[in-house]
Amino acid sequence: IKISEWGDVGEDTLELLTMGQSTLLPVNFLAKGVIKSKSVGKVEIKVSGNRYNVGTGFLCKVKDINDLFFITNYHVINHKDDISRTRIIFDYELDIYGNTIQSKSFEIDVNGPWYCSEIREFDTTVFKLKDEDNQLESYGYIELNEVTILKNDFVNIIQHPGGELKQISLYHNIVTNTTDRVVQYLTDTLKGSSGSPVFNSDWQVIALHHSGGGIKEGEPDLPFGIKSRNEGIYINRIIE
Repeated sequence: IKISEWGDVGEDTLELLTMGQSTLLPVNFLAKGVIKSKSVGKVEIKVSGNRYNVGTGFLCKVKDINDLFFITNYHVINHKDDISRTRIIFDYELDIYGNTIQSKSFEIDVNGPWYCSEIREFDTTVFKLKDEDNQLESYGYIELNEVTILKNDFVNIIQHPGGELKQISLYHNIVTNTTDRVVQYLTDTLKGSSGSPVFNSDWQVIALHHSGGGIKEGEPDLPFGIKSRNEGIYINRIIE
């Protein structure tokens, strides 16, 4: 349409919301996200030679439990035989000038706790990292609390897609379906994003990202023009 054909600006057209609900956020949303991102790390498991399986995970604490854990997907790592070949890498990202930050790697504590829930259940593995010099303290942690998430809420995912430098997905971030077990959303991910924290607009973790795909039996239709959705395990189930 040509600009000359636009209608006159009036009280009802001067400013408006383009969606059914506001997507406006306070600017401190960005600063809070950077703080949360410090706790997110890349999972790297050496397969052979220079071949690696990759994923994402994050440091966390659960209310009333003082222990510091690292959480990722069961399908990322699920066997203690993989511990010696695995490292968790923090600060694998760019600074504000586009330069790579010096990263730091940690090993899994083979003598620590090892909690697993299989893929068809909650697709979760939880363990501790070796930290003899208390270096993990600088990466903080994300506290896990029970939350409520609804269809059409917005979510954001901090991740290492494809094992690449840390990234955040903010676009197409609408929740399309929820059940007692999973949360489904349009937010972009790639292989390697498995185990990423899925946040709401208050930077609370609402799910542990674990898969993507089309419509499964019993699920609602996708929005027009959308071919697939992504999915995370509802954090309330993991906390329980």
